[in-house]
Amino acid sequence: MASGVKVSEDTVELYKAMKLRKTNNRYLIMYIDQTDGLIKVEYTKERNDSISQEDEFREFLERLPTDVGRYCIVDLTIPQKNGALKDIMFLITWCPNNSPLKSNILYTTSKKALTDKIREGMTDIQANDLSDLVYSELLERGCK
Repeated sequence: MASGVKVSEDTVELYKAMKLRKTNNRYLIMYIDQTDGLIKVEYTKERNDSISQEDEFREFLERLPTDVGRYCIVDLTIPQKNGALKDIMFLITWCPNNSPLKSNILYTTSKKALTDKIREGMTDIQANDLSDLVYSELLERGCK
């Protein structure tokens, strides 16, 4: 089911810069602008070398609204089984249980517009509660 939502060019460009490491972003939080039907970046957070990646992830979780959906891209450096470090990008569709059904439907049905523009190589996660976003479980998912 298509929702008619599109992705803003600024959002696509910010994602590309993040993917190509032209920015040092740890995560992006995106929303659907109800006035023009575009997926836009609401918040970006640069990596902070003075705190741990896990603490940055906790900050990310604190930024998620409890009453409306969001799309998020989180970039984590994950130790692989062979000992190497690999940057893994996660695409998170956040549809909290406390948000109106209309919001969750909009974010679920609009995801294809986003993935058509920025999908390459990301690990998909659907989250309805903070318990769906456990740091250690993301590390596990990204470890090969």
